[in-house]
Amino acid sequence: MFETFDSWSVLSANPVLDFRPVRYAVPLEEQADLEARLAGRDKEILALKDRIALLEREQMTMLEVSYLLSKLSDIEVKHLRGLAAPEPFHYIKRSVFLDELRHLRGFGLIRNSEVGLGQIPDEGDLKAYVELTDKGLEFFARAKGLVTPRL
Repeated sequence: MFETFDSWSVLSANPVLDFRPVRYAVPLEEQADLEARLAGRDKEILALKDRIALLEREQMTMLEVSYLLSKLSDIEVKHLRGLAAPEPFHYIKRSVFLDELRHLRGFGLIRNSEVGLGQIPDEGDLKAYVELTDKGLEFFARAKGLVTPRL
């Protein structure tokens, strides 16, 4: 094609006349392979970040459960257990009992149905008047997982 002249240097000043293929530091095939592996690593990193976020939420939930357990008396925990059990929860109304129920309601663990706590009959099945909230059900389920004789 072109003749080379002695005056031409190894590095040509005119790339059009002296075309040499470009030599990449990393060959294109290897670069494509590296980028594919990097994309796989990115997916792994995102999955690990999601897992860390989930564990942090669970840890916060367990801290909330621990906090609530520290604030509830043993009898209030027994009330929750009775409300979570499938059998009826027989009660006898007394002022301390109503205070315990109000305390549980204040934490959002139970809610009264149509009748206020002060208007429930003197005795009967508490489940007819009070039920566990979603938070109460979650608390009870998680608190059972903790090593505690209270539940």
